Amino acid sequence: MFVYQHKSNVFTPQNPNVAKTIHFDGVFRRRRLDSRHVANDLTILLAKWFHHK
Repeated sequence: MFVYQHKSNVFTPQNPNVAKTIHFDGVFRRRRLDSRHVANDLTILLAKWFHHK
């Protein structure tokens, strides 16, 4: 029961930073192999993150 409650609480509006961290971590993991685009992706992600803040 605690596990399901924890999962639902992670993505509630009260914890937006946690959801963002999980999302960005997944994006970085998928694109880590292409090192040429790491800097570009980081710039785009930071721009989007500050834009939505």
